[in-house]
Parts: sequence; C-alpha cells; structure tokens
Amino acid sequence: MRMPFGKFEGRHCHETPRYYLRWVLETLDLSGDLKKAMIMRLERTEWNPPPPRDLDKLVHEMCCEWGD
Repeated sequence: MRMPFGKFEGRHCHETPRYYLRWVLETLDLSGDLKKAMIMRLERTEWNPPPPRDLDKLVHEMCCEWGD
C-alpha cells in the first residue's frame, strides 16, 4: 500500500521510515487498510519486548538456570 499523503506520499509503507509511521499512527486517527499496513510494517521491523511481568519471569528463569 502506498502513502496517500504527507512527506512520503507515493512511497510504499514498507519503504517509509519507521519514525514517520510511528508519528502518523500517534498523531492521526486512521482506520482501515492503511493503518493495518503501517502496523504490519512496524511489527515486522521493531522489537516488541514482553510485558514487564513476563520479562521478570524470563530473567528469573535465566538466573536460576545459570546457578545450576
């Protein structure tokens, strides 16, 4: 899908810089295919850490395994 507006108008979502996609998603009230395309691009290229409670559990498991 191509960006229909803005600084990167005409570029495919996968060619648009991540910082711009994050800004658009935070600033504009989008819906539909464009929003889905932007989110998919970001999910494929950014590390989404686990929630803190899951991260604490993972760290605890790693520390326990190293101590064995």
